[in-house]
Amino acid sequence: MGELEQLGCWLTRACQTGKLPISCTTLWCIHWWMAFPWSNSTDWTFHHLDTGGQLKYNTNVMSEDVPNTFIQTPMPDDNKKVIMKISGVLVHLMVEQAPEIYGPCVTHEKDKKVMCVALLKALHRMLVSSLVLYNKFKKDLEGCGFVFNPCDPCVANKMVNGKQHTTRFHVDDPMCSHVDPEVNTKFLKWLKSKWGTYGEVKATRGKLHEHLGIQFDYSKPGHVVIGMTKHMKAMVDDSQ
Repeated sequence: MGELEQLGCWLTRACQTGKLPISCTTLWCIHWWMAFPWSNSTDWTFHHLDTGGQLKYNTNVMSEDVPNTFIQTPMPDDNKKVIMKISGVLVHLMVEQAPEIYGPCVTHEKDKKVMCVALLKALHRMLVSSLVLYNKFKKDLEGCGFVFNPCDPCVANKMVNGKQHTTRFHVDDPMCSHVDPEVNTKFLKWLKSKWGTYGEVKATRGKLHEHLGIQFDYSKPGHVVIGMTKHMKAMVDDSQ
């Protein structure tokens, strides 16, 4: 837990009293166990249409996995603070891991230990985090020339060497395609330079891809086999 503060994910000493700062213009008080993520996701209609385009033009497909995206996403500097209120066993664990950091920040509410931290990074599972991450990723893509689809906010295109380079993504899982494999290679280098600070950006090349739990098999020219047999089998095995 102490590592998260060292990475600049939150600030505890601004909230040592346990009370939320009155100076906040807009405030969200979010209990750790009640936070559900707003999820940005590409529309599967566009995913299927783009898969058809990949087959028609025999494009090179690359899927990526970007690690630790949330702790690489700073909260927007708009004078609004997101306060996370932590209580219960998590407070005990945090104090146990880093007593010198969190010990002085613990207060009590009705005989229960609580601690408030001001978020500096868009931590996963906070209500606003996925939207903040999406805005940052969108800004990065637009900065290198991508234009977003007006009907799907998670699909973007860019003309490279007279051919369309398409990327679509769900949170931290992009999938891109272009007729020239070198264009995807350059995009991967760019992705690593932007998002490879706290882990390696991994990419899958070739005819077989697993994206968001769905398998894409391009082994047969002009055809693609899409399925989720591996996850369906795991569900059956778990139920037995």
